[in-house]
Amino acid sequence: MNKGNLIFLTPIILVAAAISVYFVLIPKIYGDAVPFADWFLSDSAKIINSMHGGGKSLPSVGGIVALEIFWRVWFVLFVTSLFFVGKRLHNPEKKFSEDAVMIKNDPYLAVQDALDRLQRNDISDELDEVIDSVKKLSDKLYYESDFGLGDSNVTDCENEIAKLLKSLVSSAKNLKDGNFEENLKNLKALIDSVNSLLNVRANLEKRR
Repeated sequence: MNKGNLIFLTPIILVAAAISVYFVLIPKIYGDAVPFADWFLSDSAKIINSMHGGGKSLPSVGGIVALEIFWRVWFVLFVTSLFFVGKRLHNPEKKFSEDAVMIKNDPYLAVQDALDRLQRNDISDELDEVIDSVKKLSDKLYYESDFGLGDSNVTDCENEIAKLLKSLVSSAKNLKDGNFEENLKNLKALIDSVNSLLNVRANLEKRR
């Protein structure tokens, strides 16, 4: 059973428990039913007095206090369960595409990883320009909607972005391998491609 189903089942289970205690357990032990509101509004002595007429056994103060505690705890749990049901109905659980390479804010985290790796290098004018572009891309992705929630067209576009971001992280990691200037050009090209695809993604989402 998943968490979502449990949230909706909890109030039902609590109501079933309350019905069993109120209509079955209490009459079976004491023979009399006490008005439901009295368990919350009356004191123990009044409840005991109301159960004197034809009860199977004389209620003890301890037993009544235990039942009062039960009803108060039950009430808190029931109200809390209704709160979570309302919250779930107002904010339904997001269903991410099984085909999505990156979901939620994974793209933002990937760019942050690339940025961190780039900043570990000795700063030069060329590298500083790339770092500035990565920071702008990071800021842009920070405000993007969650990845993995769109239709197949959006998901395909997001997956292309994800591939580019993985290449961006890899290139940032291996910046000093081979030709430094060529690697910087490659990073710039990757950033430009990601920005272009983000614009495509935005247009695709508007059509949904």
